[in-house]
Amino acid sequence: MGLGFMKKQDVTEKQVEGGKPGLTADEQLLNELGYTQDLNRSISAFSNFAIAFSCCSVLSGLTPMWGDAMNDSGSLGVIWGWFITGTFTMIVAMSLAEICSAYPTTGGLYFWVSRLAPPKYMPLACWLTGWFNWIGLVFGITSVDLGLSQFIAGVINVWQPEVDTSVYMQYGIFVGILLIHGFLNSFAVSWNGWMNQFAFYVNMLGILLIVVVGLSITRPLATGSFVFSEFYNGSGFSSDGYAFLLVILQSQYTLSGYDSAAHMSEETKNSQHGSPFGILTAVAANVVSGFIFLIGVSFMTKDFMNQIVDENAIQPQMVQVFVDGVGQ
Repeated sequence: MGLGFMKKQDVTEKQVEGGKPGLTADEQLLNELGYTQDLNRSISAFSNFAIAFSCCSVLSGLTPMWGDAMNDSGSLGVIWGWFITGTFTMIVAMSLAEICSAYPTTGGLYFWVSRLAPPKYMPLACWLTGWFNWIGLVFGITSVDLGLSQFIAGVINVWQPEVDTSVYMQYGIFVGILLIHGFLNSFAVSWNGWMNQFAFYVNMLGILLIVVVGLSITRPLATGSFVFSEFYNGSGFSSDGYAFLLVILQSQYTLSGYDSAAHMSEETKNSQHGSPFGILTAVAANVVSGFIFLIGVSFMTKDFMNQIVDENAIQPQMVQVFVDGVGQ
């Protein structure tokens, strides 16, 4: 009988903790789901959270497209688009966390579909879910490396303005970053946990430094009216509503990939609690820190037309805002 047609037995947490002789609670739960554990459980709940947090990190997700989003619908669209997207993403995350607590397997979404979809449509639903999930993670996460290469090119432009940071140079840097990350991900899973914990603290420190230092040094700061209510449609579309939806894409691009906490379930200790914890806290931490970050950077925007709209501004435009605000 295929896994998709097997029914999960009703198992209480006490029964799982009791387990069978020689089996841990996590292994017992997987047995109840129909298979034995193959992966090594070396990741804590915090490491699981750190991995999911890094997948939807504010600094790597918001910064590359921030300038384009500002150009599409101004600070109003960027700030409130993030608030709306973050609210609904948190609702989705709560639902996924509940399902993950019942089925904490490395298959994640497509395994859940095998248990929850009607039997008639289950094979197709699993196939589509698995492939869309894989494609989304591959292109979404590698695009972060592309954003990093663009920011490196921006830094070069600041330090060495005479250097031609063409798209070919940026692509070469991008390929090099991909190779480094591929090499790092070939090590033990426990390395990933440690590196992502380190990345979490770097992200939090980075957001804090950018907001505090930027707001302290940048003069003059933008007005509250500009930050919270200034709308600008430079998208090229006549519809302001459509321009606002384009900015929603920036927010949703950032708040994605948090299902990676579920994919790490079989490597996470006490996965019934650790993986759902990773999903919920990763989304909540990024929503709050992202809101603070976006407000801070909007206040640092001194000259919207020259820093954001002007084609001669350093790309990505956030680099131009930083340079104008705090100097070399």
